Parts: sequence; structure tokens; C-alpha cells
Amino acid sequence: MNYEKYLQTEMQYIRAVFLCLDFFESKSVKITHIYKLNNLKKSVRYNEYFLYNQLNHFHLNERIKDRFAIEILLKLRLREYIGELDLLIDGKSRTEILFGFDYYMYLKTNKDISKLIPFIEKTGLFVW
Repeated sequence: MNYEKYLQTEMQYIRAVFLCLDFFESKSVKITHIYKLNNLKKSVRYNEYFLYNQLNHFHLNERIKDRFAIEILLKLRLREYIGELDLLIDGKSRTEILFGFDYYMYLKTNKDISKLIPFIEKTGLFVW
């Protein structure tokens, strides 16, 4: 995969997260688990100083409302500056978005999401 294709895939994940936020009418995410990696060498290699410097702005149990900040947080995870990340998006239904290895993204909820799935599939992501 070349870098341009990677960026397209990254945006598919970001759009999918925002679709979930909109579906659950959530205005924020809460970081319920975060494991940060020190990838300074990687940031130098890929000229991602801005992104790397944002790493210390995110903390456990922090609630993030700004969509640009949420996008930065997701990019940090997808580019492996954050090794593990779990986000609470709806407290009533305990709906969470979890990121696993190999770009697996899990939506954990007790709500019916059958109307959400077609929108996520339209981003180009595979839903199982």
C-alpha cells in the first residue's frame, strides 16, 4: 500500500467513527483506555512532528468534544503513536469504539445498529 492509499483508508476509518458519533447523537468521546507509544523516530521519518507533538494532549478519562481533536486522536492511533485506544461514545448504552491490531475497529453496543451499517459500508470499510 502506498502512502496516498493509506491516507484514503485512514479517512475511511475517521468517517466511520464520525458516522457512529452522529448515529448515537454523541457530541464527544471519552478516552476509557489509552496506551501511548514513543515513536519519535517514526515521526522524524515521516515528517509528522505536529501529529507526534499532539500525543501528550490526550489523557485517560478525558472527554473530547472538538471534532478536529477527535480526528487527531484517531490519526495517532491509526498511525501507531497510540498502541491501544478505547473510546466511550454513549454512556447510556455503554457504546464504545475499540481499536485492535491490524486496523480492526470494533463497535461495542447493546443498540440495534442495522441502520448504521450501510453508511459505514459506503465509506469502503468492510463490516462483519
